[in-house]
Amino acid sequence: MDRTAYEHYLSLFNARNYEAVLEHFVPDFEIRVTDQIRLRGREQMLSFYSFLHEHLVEFIKLDNFAASDTLTAVEARVCLRCTKAITAQALAARGLKGMFAMEAGQELEVPQYLHYHLKDGKITDVVCVVVMP
Repeated sequence: MDRTAYEHYLSLFNARNYEAVLEHFVPDFEIRVTDQIRLRGREQMLSFYSFLHEHLVEFIKLDNFAASDTLTAVEARVCLRCTKAITAQALAARGLKGMFAMEAGQELEVPQYLHYHLKDGKITDVVCVVVMP
């Protein structure tokens, strides 16, 4: 995935157009958000972001980019604005240990490093390293 293709993918993600985002993935992909959070496939990804975006406005800013035929690596900042409090209890109830609670009105900018592994131009898995605020 070259930079132009990645920026298009990122624009779809930032617009929350997950149907179009999912077209970039193989059917049985995995996203490792933290050591404790793994999203496998379409339904888990949609469930995760549906819950998250009930509470947050999220926007990803691209800082650095590198790519080959089998890997796209980016450094980015995830900008979060909490619109509805998200408690530790609510996160734990959904199995989202390792994520942090936020109060309504709170804003964070979280550095994140992402490796997208590719096969035949499609994303097979994503590894996210999040630098907790």
